[in-house]
Parts: sequence; structure tokens; C-alpha cells
Amino acid sequence: IAVAAASVIARELFIRACLDMGKECFGENAEALELARKAKQEAEAEYTRLSVQQEADVMLKQRLRFQAAHDELTGIYNMNGFKEAVATVLGSNPDRDFMIVRLDITRFKIFNDLFGIDAGNRLLRAVAQELDIRCNATSSAYARLTGDHFVLCLAQDSITPDELEKQIQDWLHYYSPDYELQECIGIYPITDREMDISLMCDRALLAQESVKDVYPPRVGIYDEGLRDRVLEEQWITASMRAALANHEFLPYFQPQYRISTGELIGAEVLSRWNNRDRGMIRPDHFIPIFEKNGFITEMDTYIWNQACRWLQQRKAQGLPLIPLSINISRVDIINLDLVIFTFNFALKICISYKVIYIC
Repeated sequence: IAVAAASVIARELFIRACLDMGKECFGENAEALELARKAKQEAEAEYTRLSVQQEADVMLKQRLRFQAAHDELTGIYNMNGFKEAVATVLGSNPDRDFMIVRLDITRFKIFNDLFGIDAGNRLLRAVAQELDIRCNATSSAYARLTGDHFVLCLAQDSITPDELEKQIQDWLHYYSPDYELQECIGIYPITDREMDISLMCDRALLAQESVKDVYPPRVGIYDEGLRDRVLEEQWITASMRAALANHEFLPYFQPQYRISTGELIGAEVLSRWNNRDRGMIRPDHFIPIFEKNGFITEMDTYIWNQACRWLQQRKAQGLPLIPLSINISRVDIINLDLVIFTFNFALKICISYKVIYIC
């Protein structure tokens, strides 16, 4: 476009020079003068068209660049724009410490259901406007990721985590006094400026998820211990089904005695995991994870069935049946189908339900 425009300009200057010279170029030939005038008009029209097209192209590129870096609903940065802005902020402030903050509004979906999508969108736009007001553009960056998920980059000396939580709480209460809105915050203090910004956000997300099930939600702060716990949870989750197939979950029987006589009157059935690579894994390491991901029901069913088979073996050997108190997870207490299945299984293998207790 620039080359074409330059060509048109040169042509126009030439024609203007010819017209100025008049007779010197064309003599008394009126037809030649008319041709020159038409050529000038065409050149001006072409130049105007190219100028308008060039301006339109520039505006289109600017609009596309803005859309690529900004959230359509709120007008603040999206993740692409946020990464660029954070790189600029960190580069402009080499001597200050910064933190990445993940911010979610808990129960936002319920808010949407109660008050409608438009009200939810107004809330998201209001959050974005509040960030615009509170954040210093030269030493911070902020963005909306998706839904009610926001991310910020703040100087650590500008606000403490407790102050940040308090300010957000106060603003949410002010915005919606009749419906309790709560925040959930995860913070990653930036220790490695060379780290990919997406990874920084992931670490802030890990910190946030560590407090998501806490009521009221509080601020989670990332550290290497949190990373180790997340990796351990991932390993347990990835290994649990293979452990079940390989019979690594074992029933342990804790005997119960009558104090006055020393007589064995029963046993409590406990769950243990003897992993072929790691050895014995403590129940408080894997049971909370199973309760969270739903695998606890499968493990409970397996342990109950193993306990019933143990009673069946004693019966086949002519040994007295010992009443068993079988521990179940709090998640399975209301699972009547599972309880019925266990008792039916006991009856199927000819074990009286009177020797099985749920505790």
C-alpha cells in the first residue's frame, strides 16, 4: 500500500507540474489539457481510496490486537494480555517483589441461577471496574480468565494478603448486601522471574484450591510443601485403581476384648494400603483423597467384602465367628445401597448379618 501510494503521489506531482507549465508542455492543445486534468482527478481519487483503505487496515489491526488481549465482557485483559502486561511490570520494576493472585467468587453459579445471567455479568463487570480503580497500572496487572475467575499481579509491598482479603470482602458485601458473596484467593509469591507466567498462575491456582473447601474460604499461599502435597495427591489418584486390582488394600482387624474377663468379643475392621513400591501408606494420607474424588465407595465395598470372606473362611474351618465392626467413610454413611449390598453379600456367603456392625 505504501509503495502504491508513493507512486500515485509522484504521478500527481508530475501532472500538477505539467498543468502549471501549461502551454510549455501542451501548447494550445485543449484536448491535451483536458486529458491532464482527468489524469489528475483519477490520481486524486486513487490516492484517496488507498488512504482510506490504509486507515481501515490500521484500524482493523488495532481492533484485532485489542480483542486478542482483552476480555470481551469486562474490557480488561484476558490471559494473553495479562502475560504481556506482567512481563512489562516485572521488567519495569526489577527491585520490587511481586505476587500472582488468583481470585474467584464462590457460589457465583448460584448467584447466576437466583438473579439471572445479566445480573451475573453486571457483577463481573463491577469487579473489573473495581480492579481498574484500585490497581496502579505502572506496578500491577489484572485480567479475567473465564467465568468468575480473575488473576492479578501485585507488588508485595503494596498490600498484605490479609489486607487484600479484607478489601475484597468489604467490597463484595457492599455490592451485594442481601446475598452473601465470598472470595477465594490463592497467592504465588514470585521467586523466579524467568518462570513462564502461565506456570506462575498455575501455582497460584494450587494455593487457591488448597483452601477452596474451607468455610469461610481464606487465602492460600503457595510454597514447596504445597507442591509436594499436590504431587502426592496426583500419585495416589493415579495409583488407586491399580492398587485395587492388585489387592493392595487390606483389612486389618483390631481386636476387642472384654476387660473383666479378657475374652475376645469382636474386632474392628480397618483399611490399610500396602503398596508394592512404597510399602505401607498411612490411612490419613489416602482416605481424605478418596473421599474427595469418590473412590472411597469402591474401596469400602472391597474392604467389607474381604472382611465377610474372612468370616466365611473361619466358618469353613469350624472356628467361632467373631463379630466385626466395619468402619465406613462419612461419605458412605448415607449410601443405603452400599449398606444393603454388603449385608446381601454376607447372606450370599452364608454369614449372618448379626456378626456385622457398621461403625
